Amino acid sequence: MSPRASDDRSAARFLLAVLGVWVAGNLYLAYGLVEASHPSMPARLGGWAILVSFAVLVPVVMFLHRRPRKPEAWVLGLMWPAYLWMSFVALAFPALLLRDLAWAAVWAVESVAAFTGAPTASILGDESARLRLARASGLLVLAFAAAGLLVGFVQAKLPPRFRRIAVPVEGLAPGLVGLVIAHVSDLHLGGTRSRGELARLVQRLNDGKPGLVAITGDVADGRPSHLASAVAPLAGLRAPLGVHFVSGNHEYYWDYRGWMEVLPSLGLRVLDNAHAILEHGGATILVAGVPDPNAGGAMGGEAADLKAALRDAPEADLRILLSHQPVDVAEAEAAGFALMLSGHTHGGQFWPWRHVVAASQPLMEGLHRRGRMWIHVSRGTGYWGPPNRLFVPPEVTLLTLRKA
Repeated sequence: MSPRASDDRSAARFLLAVLGVWVAGNLYLAYGLVEASHPSMPARLGGWAILVSFAVLVPVVMFLHRRPRKPEAWVLGLMWPAYLWMSFVALAFPALLLRDLAWAAVWAVESVAAFTGAPTASILGDESARLRLARASGLLVLAFAAAGLLVGFVQAKLPPRFRRIAVPVEGLAPGLVGLVIAHVSDLHLGGTRSRGELARLVQRLNDGKPGLVAITGDVADGRPSHLASAVAPLAGLRAPLGVHFVSGNHEYYWDYRGWMEVLPSLGLRVLDNAHAILEHGGATILVAGVPDPNAGGAMGGEAADLKAALRDAPEADLRILLSHQPVDVAEAEAAGFALMLSGHTHGGQFWPWRHVVAASQPLMEGLHRRGRMWIHVSRGTGYWGPPNRLFVPPEVTLLTLRKA
């Protein structure tokens, strides 16, 4: 089997797992919002028709998008309703789950009271009262999901926030004081994100005059042969110390080897298991990088190897590590890095799912201290899938080095 075929099979397995979760979530909404309210037969059929149509649309669009040939305009157009429905489901599901958990708790209390003979008033009431409650609570779930979809969409499509953070580095060489590092991560171009958005971002980045630009993976969601023109504005990035890149998991979902041909042609220096030595203000900087840690497993890529990244590396006044996921903090600190830059988490991308992501990631977003090392985790400059950044707006971070 060729390496590219292995990448495609790995991506297919991932999509099948996602499909199973997707089907289960939509069925839960159908029963909770349609069946639980016992509408008339025409209303019930209409509700199921809407749910099934949109639920089927999402995997169909994903399949059409993954075809080797470039997606037609109508496929790209269908991405909008598909991903908006995905956003709606992601908001309606937890709201409905909370409703059902509350109902289960009330039912349990009333059942225990009835069994023990303790006097209690029934909150759920008779069947007619339960039906009214189901319909009213269902409308509240729909209203919450619709409002969250709208606000989250606006936050996703607004320009990313530019955050300035000072990083106090112990023993920082005088020539590196004031150096600005622009941290960009998880652009996820393609689908519902356009070339124009990237071009405007590049202009704002250049206006910030960073000394170095670090991009920590997941540049695009699509094949490089289809999206080369969409990512072309990256060639306009300007920084005296260059633009440095490490791959994320989505580069492997969409033809890693192809992207490793396109991105260097745009002036990005790929540091997957490699390093670069830079000079600034009479001091030296070592910038090392490792690819996504899952790349050597299910996605069939080169495994992240920090030792390989540092092979034959000379001493430097400052060591910086680029790593898509913020998981190898202890190893990075032990290797003498003063600063680690990561992404991947999207800060949870949108509420309330940020709390789920927080349970699976050691660090979610922002600047943190681990021993003698600082680590900055970007909440992402774009978004994946649903155009939603509810209460978790995208960002670009300008990190200014200071002497501790």
